[in-house]
Amino acid sequence: MFCTKCGAQIKEGAGFCTSCGAQVRKAVKITPDPQPAPPKRNLGKILGLAIGIPVGVLTIIAGIIIAIVVYRKNNYYFPNTPTNGVVNGRDDNGESPANSGTSGNGGNTADPGSTGTSENGGSNLPPAVSGDLAKRTLMIYMVGSNLETETDEYYGGAATDDIYEMCAAELPDDCNIILECGGAHTWVHPDVPDGEVTRFKIENNDIVELEKLGRVTMTREGDLADFISYAAGNYPAENYTLILWNHGGGIPVGFGSDELGDEYDTMCDYEIRGELQKAGVKFDAVIFDACNMCTLEMARALEEHADYMVGAESYVNGTGIYYTNWVEMLGGDARSFSEKIVQDYMDMNEKDGLIGSMSVIRLDYIDDVYDAYINYISEAGSALSAGDYATYYQARGNCGYYEENDSVDLITLATSYNNSNSTPLINAVVNAVVYTESDFVYGHGLMAYSPYDAYYMYYLGRESFVELDYDESIIDFYDGFISRRLAFLGDEYVGAYGGSWYVEDFETEVASAGGVASEYELPVYEGDYYYYLDISDELWDTFYYISQTLWVERDDGSILLLGEEYDYKVDSNGRLALVDPHAWVHVNDNIATYYCIDYYEDTELGVWAQTGVIPITVNGTGALLYIYYDNDNPSGVVEGYSYYDYDTGEESDTIYGVNMEDEFDLVYQYLDAEGNEYYEPAGDPFNAEEIRLQYLTIDLDEYTTLGYYDIVDVYGNLYSCEPQYFGSINNLE
Repeated sequence: MFCTKCGAQIKEGAGFCTSCGAQVRKAVKITPDPQPAPPKRNLGKILGLAIGIPVGVLTIIAGIIIAIVVYRKNNYYFPNTPTNGVVNGRDDNGESPANSGTSGNGGNTADPGSTGTSENGGSNLPPAVSGDLAKRTLMIYMVGSNLETETDEYYGGAATDDIYEMCAAELPDDCNIILECGGAHTWVHPDVPDGEVTRFKIENNDIVELEKLGRVTMTREGDLADFISYAAGNYPAENYTLILWNHGGGIPVGFGSDELGDEYDTMCDYEIRGELQKAGVKFDAVIFDACNMCTLEMARALEEHADYMVGAESYVNGTGIYYTNWVEMLGGDARSFSEKIVQDYMDMNEKDGLIGSMSVIRLDYIDDVYDAYINYISEAGSALSAGDYATYYQARGNCGYYEENDSVDLITLATSYNNSNSTPLINAVVNAVVYTESDFVYGHGLMAYSPYDAYYMYYLGRESFVELDYDESIIDFYDGFISRRLAFLGDEYVGAYGGSWYVEDFETEVASAGGVASEYELPVYEGDYYYYLDISDELWDTFYYISQTLWVERDDGSILLLGEEYDYKVDSNGRLALVDPHAWVHVNDNIATYYCIDYYEDTELGVWAQTGVIPITVNGTGALLYIYYDNDNPSGVVEGYSYYDYDTGEESDTIYGVNMEDEFDLVYQYLDAEGNEYYEPAGDPFNAEEIRLQYLTIDLDEYTTLGYYDIVDVYGNLYSCEPQYFGSINNLE
C-alpha cells in the first residue's frame, strides 16, 4: 500500500503515512438500510451542560464543568454493529520502552537487597514484609462514587461488577492484586462495607479483607500515595501496575468523585503526579478506567513514573474495562496486557452495540510529542499575533465532540489546522500511540487540552499548564486566543472570566471584526421559486457554522417545530436558498424533532460525524435522546439520554444508558396560533428494544414548511433572518 499524497510505502493497517503524515484513505461502506440503531447503555457527560429548546433554535448553555458521569449496567444488546478499530504506531515488535526492566515488560527489576531506586529518584521497592519479590503487584484504586451507590433496577453496582470480573480470573502464580474500595455511600458487593474505605487482596477467586481505614477520603492530598506505599510495601514485586477507577474528564475536570468527601474535589493531572512522586513507585502501566483521561497533559504527568498509559479519549461506557481475560496475563509483559485491555473493551462495546475508544500510549515518546506540539503551537501563535484569529477558530471548531471538555484529538487538530509543523506532530503522535481503537472518525488515540468553548473554565485548565511547566509559547498562545475570544464577546465577558493572564489591547482587532459581538437581521430576497439570502464574501470567510431551522404549518394555524440541522443549501449564484431539506430524522417511521449540537467534516477524506438530540419522554419523564452519526452510522446510534424539564428548560447533569425495558415516546414542540410554545408527547410509546433510527427522504409537498437560517461567525456574531415559507428543493437553481 502506498501513500496517495507522497507515494511512500505504508505498512498494512497504518492509519497515517510516516513520511508526510497524510491519513490513509479507507473504503467506507454505507448501508442504505442499516440494522436498528443500538442504544448505548452508558455515556460520560460533563456536569452542568444544560440544553434548552427555545422557539425555533436550540441554545446550548455551557455551565460549570464538574465531573464525568457514566452508568455502566444493563443488558441491552444489538448484534452486527460495525466497529472501526484502527491500529496506529511504530513497529517495535511489541517491546517495552528501553531501560524498563526485565522480560521486556517495563518492570522494575531490582535485587531484593538493593534500595530499588529508580532512574527518576523514586524508590521502587519500599521495605518489604516478606523476603521474596512477586512477579507483579496490580494496584486497583476504586473510588466507587455514584457508579456504585446508585442501586436501582438498572444502574449502580458498576464497581461490584468489575470486582466479580477480577475474581473470575485465574490469577497467575506470583502475582498480587491489591484493591482499595471507597468513595461510595453504599456498596452492592456483600463483602465491601458501606460508607468507608477498605483494602482487599484478591486470592482464590474472592476478595480477602486486609484492613479497614474507616470513613476517609480517596481524592485528597496523600490518599492515593498512601495506598501505593501500602501495596508496594506489603506486596513488593518486580513490576507494579496501577488502575485508577472512577469518573474522569481530562482538563479541567480531573479524576475521581468521592461521595465520602467533596464529590467535586477531583484530582488534576499534576496532583496525580504529586501522589506518584510522594509514593516513589515506578509503574509499568497506569490504566484509567475512567472517561476522557487519554491526554497529553496526563501523559506528561506520568512520563517519569510509568512506561505505558492506557485510557480513552472519549467517555468510557458499557461495563467499562473488562477485567477477566487480561488479569490472567499479569505474568507477562505490560504492553501485551495493555493491548488486551483495549481489545476486550472494544469487543464488548461491539457486542453490546456501543461505540467508544481506548489507547495504549508509550510514555518515553511523549517528550517527542510535546516538543512537536511546542513547534506547532508556536507557529499558530505567530499567525494569531499577525491577526489571523479566524483560521484557527474555524479549524478548532471542526475537530469533533468529546463531551465539551475542551480537549481535542491531536492528529485531528494538526490535520484541521495545518501548518508546517503539522506533519512532525502527527508522526510523533503516531509513534507514541502504540495501539488504539476508536469508533469516532476524529479519534486517533491521544488528545490535548485546547481551550475553546469552555472559556469560563480556562483559569482552571491553565493551572495544569503552569503546574506541568508547559513551555511559554503554549501558555502565551492560549492566553492570547482566549483573551481575544472574551474581547470579541465584550467587556462583560472579560470582567467575568478574564484573569491576571488576560492580554489587553484588542481594540483594533475588535473594531476590525465589526465591534463587540451582536445580533443582526439579514435581509431576505424573493426569487422565482424560493427566498434566498445574499451573504457577503467576508461572512463566508469568517462563519463558524450555518444552521437551518425547520417548521411545519398545521391546518389549525399552529406550527410544529422540527428542529435545527447544521446544514444549508447554496444555489448556483452562491446564495443561501430557503428550500426544503431532502431528508429528516425519523424514529420508527415517524418524523422526529431533532437538534444538531456538533458537526465534524473532513472534506478531503470524505468523512463526517454529527451529534444531536431528539426530545422524548422516558418512562413518562421528559428527556433528550443523544444520537451520534458518521459514515458508518448514517442513520445514527443512540448514545444515551438526559432528563429534561420541558416547563423550565433545565437539563439533568447525567446522561443515562438506555435499558431495553425503558418506554420511549417522541415529544413534539409546537407554537399555537398566538405564538405560545408548548410540548406534547406523540402518544405512541414504544420499548427501547424496538427503537429504529432512520434518516429518510421526506415528501414535503403535502406540508406547508417554513424556517430560517442562523449564521454564527468566529467573533460570536449571530446573523438571522425572519422565518419564510420554503420552496421545493427540486427547484434549486
